[in-house]
Amino acid sequence: MFELDEFQSTVLRQFIDSKWSDFVKHCDEVGNDGLSLANEISVAIGGEED
Repeated sequence: MFELDEFQSTVLRQFIDSKWSDFVKHCDEVGNDGLSLANEISVAIGGEED
Protein backbone atom coordinates (compact mmCIF):
# COMPACT_ATOMS: atom_id res chain seq x y z
CA MET A 1 0.00 0.00 0.00
CA PHE A 2 1.17 3.56 -0.61
CA GLU A 3 0.20 7.04 0.51
CA LEU A 4 -1.41 9.56 -1.79
CA ASP A 5 0.13 12.99 -2.10
CA GLU A 6 -2.07 16.09 -1.83
CA PHE A 7 -2.64 16.34 -5.60
CA GLN A 8 -3.62 12.68 -5.91
CA SER A 9 -6.00 12.97 -2.97
CA THR A 10 -7.62 16.06 -4.47
CA VAL A 11 -8.13 14.41 -7.86
CA LEU A 12 -9.60 11.29 -6.27
CA ARG A 13 -11.83 13.31 -3.94
CA GLN A 14 -13.13 15.42 -6.86
CA PHE A 15 -13.91 12.29 -8.86
CA ILE A 16 -15.71 10.64 -5.96
CA ASP A 17 -17.68 13.83 -5.28
CA SER A 18 -18.76 14.03 -8.93
CA LYS A 19 -20.00 10.41 -8.84
CA TRP A 20 -21.15 10.32 -5.20
CA SER A 21 -24.35 8.31 -5.71
CA ASP A 22 -22.51 5.72 -7.82
CA PHE A 23 -19.74 5.56 -5.22
CA VAL A 24 -22.22 4.97 -2.40
CA LYS A 25 -23.97 2.30 -4.49
CA HIS A 26 -20.63 0.55 -5.09
CA CYS A 27 -19.77 0.74 -1.38
CA ASP A 28 -23.18 -0.79 -0.63
CA GLU A 29 -22.30 -3.73 -2.85
CA VAL A 30 -19.00 -4.41 -1.10
CA GLY A 31 -19.82 -3.39 2.45
CA ASN A 32 -22.52 -3.60 5.05
CA ASP A 33 -23.44 0.09 5.10
CA GLY A 34 -22.53 1.79 1.84
CA LEU A 35 -23.06 5.36 3.00
CA SER A 36 -20.92 4.90 6.11
CA LEU A 37 -18.17 3.22 4.13
CA ALA A 38 -18.27 5.94 1.47
CA ASN A 39 -18.05 8.63 4.15
CA GLU A 40 -15.12 6.90 5.86
CA ILE A 41 -13.20 6.68 2.59
CA SER A 42 -14.00 10.28 1.70
CA VAL A 43 -12.74 11.54 5.09
CA ALA A 44 -9.62 9.36 4.78
CA ILE A 45 -8.65 11.16 1.57
CA GLY A 46 -9.27 14.60 3.01
CA GLY A 47 -12.99 15.12 2.53
CA GLU A 48 -15.15 16.80 5.12
CA GLU A 49 -16.93 14.76 7.76
CA ASP A 50 -20.75 14.78 7.61
